[in-house]
Amino acid sequence: SKLLMSRPRFDDNEVTTGNFTGGAIHAELGSEATLTGAWARNNTAGSGGAFSAISMSSISLEQSEVSGNNAKFGGAMFVDNATITLSESTVSSNSAGSSNVAEVRGDGTINFIHATVVGQAAIGDDPSIYFTGVGGTLGMTNSLLFTGPGLIDCGFAGGATATVNLAGNNLVGDPGDCVFAGAGDILITDPLLGPLADNGGLTDTHKPLTGSPVIDAGDDAFLEDDVLWDQRGVGDRRSTGLATDIGALEIQGGNLRIVDTFFEVAEDAGFAEFVFERTGDSEGSVGVTLNTQDDEAIAPGDYVAVANDSLTWAEGELGEKTFQVIVNTDLETEEDEDFQLLMSGPTGGARFLGNLQATARILDVPPPPGIFKDAFEEGEVE
Repeated sequence: SKLLMSRPRFDDNEVTTGNFTGGAIHAELGSEATLTGAWARNNTAGSGGAFSAISMSSISLEQSEVSGNNAKFGGAMFVDNATITLSESTVSSNSAGSSNVAEVRGDGTINFIHATVVGQAAIGDDPSIYFTGVGGTLGMTNSLLFTGPGLIDCGFAGGATATVNLAGNNLVGDPGDCVFAGAGDILITDPLLGPLADNGGLTDTHKPLTGSPVIDAGDDAFLEDDVLWDQRGVGDRRSTGLATDIGALEIQGGNLRIVDTFFEVAEDAGFAEFVFERTGDSEGSVGVTLNTQDDEAIAPGDYVAVANDSLTWAEGELGEKTFQVIVNTDLETEEDEDFQLLMSGPTGGARFLGNLQATARILDVPPPPGIFKDAFEEGEVE
């Protein structure tokens, strides 16, 4: 049998009879359940506080939230010879006597694709994802797994075996018995996430804070072709900035552009003023790196060079900002001269629009009356 559900809500359910599994949904005997935009909150069961899948069945959750659930085994999920997959989804603050996130038996499989799995309650001593059989699998793609400081994220019971399949870049706190050896996989002590909250969309999420290691840390090569949005849905793009973010929520840092890509400034003006603008979204603090480049104008004679300086916008801040480059006055008669200011390295999930450089033309200024520049330079005027 197959079950398709859009925007279902599972709140405060408790399983007290039968096999005591799956506070929200239990699947077995090859059945399939696909849920989009779901939340499962504060449900209770013996095994799989929110979801349980056994006997060749499967449960898939997309753009969903699984939080605050409790069970004896598998606070959020229980899998036995079956598969549960979460994509663009958040698993948070679940608890259990054993395995706060998921207990995996037999050749069960748990897949996380752009998932945020964090902040589970520390009740039992077992790892958050706990393999208790032979042949289990944990799959992770551009996902975050962080139970909490000093807590183990993944482990095996005595005699258990499992395979860890990694794709893209993943962040994990304490991998325990599981091996995270992907080129872009990072062990972290603090993912710098905000609390589980309404950050837009149908379900709650953990928003990466400024400086979070998840921002721009994913691998775009492993984005799914049919997934355009993060957990929040339409309007919140799946990939912005230098690369996609790791986890369920993509920081929408907005667009950075140079307002005037060419302008003129007199050499006696003191400085050339470049104008930049942040438009669109304003999540997080964003910034850009700035460097000058010689053209006909050459530093330090004609202007003062800029090397790896920066310009930043705070969270929620939109609009224009200016950046000044000092220009020098000389007594030489010469042609007008150009130099460029280049922007690179957008941070905080921002992306560039338009040209990446602006040209300032320094206009030669005639000398005061009675002074001839060339003659002064040659020592003929006293």
